[in-house]
This record gives sequence, structure tokens and C-alpha cells, in this order.
Amino acid sequence: MEKFARENGYLDLLPLCCDIDHILIEKNKAVLYRKQTLASGGKICDYWIVGDKNKNPM
Repeated sequence: MEKFARENGYLDLLPLCCDIDHILIEKNKAVLYRKQTLASGGKICDYWIVGDKNKNPM
């Protein structure tokens, strides 16, 4: 998605897609942990997802 956005001039919309991830994952009873994304200028999309009942996800 990042490559498509970059090539077609949609970089300003890409952070919205990343924000939606949190909502969708929460609705599926999980938690998204993310340190960086390509949309925010990171070198990679660095994330992991765990169930929302997990007491110690690390």
C-alpha cells in the first residue's frame, strides 16, 4: 500500500490507513503494538498483534 501511495501521490492519505488498523484490530478483540510505519517515515512497518486478554504480551 505504501508503494502504491508513494507512486500515485497519496502519501498524505497513508497515515489514515495506519490509524484505521487500530480500530479494526480492536474490533477483533486484539491490540496492535506498533513502533514505526512507512507512512510515518519509518524504514519498515514494525508491528505485532496480541489478543486483548493477554496480560503480558512481551
